[in-house]
Amino acid sequence: MHMTRRLSRVLALAACSCCFVACEAVSTNEDALNREPVGKVSAGIRPLANPVLSAQPVGVLFYLNNGTDSPIEVLPWSTPMEQTLTADVFVVSRDGEVLPYGGRVVKRAPPGPDDYLTLAAGEKRETVVNVSDGYNTTAAGEYTVVLKAPAFLSQTGSYIEPVLIEDTVVVSRQ
Repeated sequence: MHMTRRLSRVLALAACSCCFVACEAVSTNEDALNREPVGKVSAGIRPLANPVLSAQPVGVLFYLNNGTDSPIEVLPWSTPMEQTLTADVFVVSRDGEVLPYGGRVVKRAPPGPDDYLTLAAGEKRETVVNVSDGYNTTAAGEYTVVLKAPAFLSQTGSYIEPVLIEDTVVVSRQ
């Protein structure tokens, strides 16, 4: 009897722990915003719509937050900050099968000063990214979009690697 009670407590504790982990895994976007690190540059993605209807593209909202106390300059090329995808910046899968990148690949001359975006201290920029521009998302199913860790070239020639806050979006296409 004593062993049965002990086992029941362990199972109840394990169930609570699993519930806590599951709740953490599906935390709200408000919680994620509260986790943005102060003094660092952070980035993430959020869903635009769920579910997505058959006529709609699969899209995500990409954000870049300058949590530092100084302005930063970043080159948006080959990152989610561009209006149209020009590089394989996500890992996209449908029902667990990884989809190949089939979007544009752009070759450019070296960047000039006007090609960089300036984010003031504390500024946050958001860009809608049409995932369907680079990946075949026409079939119905569950799409998982994972942001590859972006690195932004600064005008000084160094790279700024943001801390990823939210890197995965799951969207159902009906």
